[in-house]
Amino acid sequence: MKSKIALFVALVLTYTTVFSQGIAPSNGAGTPENPYQIENFDNLLWLSENSSAWNKYYIQTADIDAKESSNLNNGAGFSPIGTYIEFHPEMTFSGGYDGQEFTISNLTINRPDSADFQGLFGSICGGSVMNLKVLDAKISGNNYTGILVGDIFNNSSVVRCSTSGLINSTGANIGGLAGALSNTIVDSCFTTVTIAATSTGAASQALVGGFIGQVNGGTILRSGAEANISAGNYKFVGGMIGSCMESTVKFSKVTGSLEGKEGCGGFIGYGSYNTFDSCFTSASVHQTDNCCCGGFAGSLIRCEINHAYSLGDVTSLGTSDIGGFVGHTYYSNYRQSFSYSKVESSGTYTGGFIGEAQQGTTTGNCYASGEVHCTNDYAGGFIGLINGSSGLEIFNCYATGKVSGTGIKGGFAGYDLNGTITDCFWDVERSEDTTAIGRNSGDMPQYLSGKNTSEMKDVTTFTSLAGGELSKPWDFIGNPYDDVSDKDIWDINPEINNGYPYLTAVFPPETPSSIFTFNNLKKKNKIQLVAYPNPWIPSRDNLNLILKSAQFEPGRYTVFFIDIYGRTYLQETVLIQGNPIRFGETHFSLRLKNNQFESGIYFIVLMKESKIISRAKLVVGS
Repeated sequence: MKSKIALFVALVLTYTTVFSQGIAPSNGAGTPENPYQIENFDNLLWLSENSSAWNKYYIQTADIDAKESSNLNNGAGFSPIGTYIEFHPEMTFSGGYDGQEFTISNLTINRPDSADFQGLFGSICGGSVMNLKVLDAKISGNNYTGILVGDIFNNSSVVRCSTSGLINSTGANIGGLAGALSNTIVDSCFTTVTIAATSTGAASQALVGGFIGQVNGGTILRSGAEANISAGNYKFVGGMIGSCMESTVKFSKVTGSLEGKEGCGGFIGYGSYNTFDSCFTSASVHQTDNCCCGGFAGSLIRCEINHAYSLGDVTSLGTSDIGGFVGHTYYSNYRQSFSYSKVESSGTYTGGFIGEAQQGTTTGNCYASGEVHCTNDYAGGFIGLINGSSGLEIFNCYATGKVSGTGIKGGFAGYDLNGTITDCFWDVERSEDTTAIGRNSGDMPQYLSGKNTSEMKDVTTFTSLAGGELSKPWDFIGNPYDDVSDKDIWDINPEINNGYPYLTAVFPPETPSSIFTFNNLKKKNKIQLVAYPNPWIPSRDNLNLILKSAQFEPGRYTVFFIDIYGRTYLQETVLIQGNPIRFGETHFSLRLKNNQFESGIYFIVLMKESKIISRAKLVVGS
């Protein structure tokens, strides 16, 4: 007991007296109504050195150059604001910090082997950080290392923050924004980071993410990472998140590249009990050993994945379970998602969309377009191994990529162990494989068909029951042939997705803007959606929408804002009331004035009860 007390006292002294160089703020009282004003680096230094001030409130009133931090503490650099000491929550930062869109640049922390909880903030418990930019930072730490914060938990929040810089670590829980996060909301945050995780021991070191290393019980919205990660001896490495459990991630994106050893994914390394909605990654993935590698995720268990896609190439030197979208999965649901990722593998069970799917996994209305090359057994254009003793279903899916290699392979699947495949297709010309499944343990699925390229680009293939190759038609816009459903999940256009069917809720990244000027001419009752002002400046104006229609029914509608990468950036539900309008117009306003939209081109999609009503193009200015 005495040793613990002595350690605690020593740590308090370190944070309060030993290197006291800062100057207290001259304005403010540290309350929410009258926060302290951080005006310069001396004020920031004072905050880092005084643990008694870590439960107060702050606003930053100017840009701060922290280049002097490299000379502090005998070269160890800046001392983080707040830290984690077991049984002493008062040592965390529990106040509020509003950067007011100002920057802290050139921050240096240099404790690569000796110190955990490293970042501008070491540990945050029940606190908040908002409107802050930490740029060109150089952070070296052990476990729980991030540019903004090492560890954040217990009903905290981070809103409209961005970071950039370099991270070096030999520990675990490493991320460009935060090392670890639990029971916290992150909204509208972004990081540009290069991470070098350099453990030389066994791959017990884990959890590296371009955005956050580990997430438990978190909510992440409208955020992203541009990350280049070198972690060749680490497991659970993701472009966005290393490991994620019991969390929700929506409207988020990743670019860059990553290298890891086990459980590697362009968006997430490992996840369980999560929901991923409207997320995408173009990060390339390289795996050095072991299993579970994918363009979007390495391994997902009991997850819900909707409206997501992966674009980056996947290369693996591992043993098994490599997929263009996900390497290994069970008891998960995949809806309206796709992969363009090219996959090269030396392991077993390699697929254009899924490496290995086990029981309880349902995959519907998805497709894979990337090439698959495997020098081992059981490669498939869509899935490597269907390993379902019960409840494994794949429906309304297709594959178009070339499948090549030296082992057992199939145009759609490498090996089927008791799964259900219904109303699925593969392109026999592009795959260069007329075999549906490389090895099949039972009867060949009745509704799995190989088609030539021209047939794969013909809506008849997917909606007509005349040929006996469908149990029921796919759901396309315009209800062609035998399609009677109005959810309008699919559409087909020679200018989009190389002429193959595409998902209406997740537009492929090369979608030409001209498609959004047609006002949906396939519908009997044409409804034109007009946005104004256009261009729209979110910081200044509300966005207004006009519906012009020969017959428009009032009710509850959902408005989706989709960026040029196909990512659902925002969705809003609106109630449009009144009498049906005939040969007229109805106007409504979306009050999104302060929403954090990036400048660029967006597409507005109006839906009612999963049915697309109309679309419009929107230019967003700054």
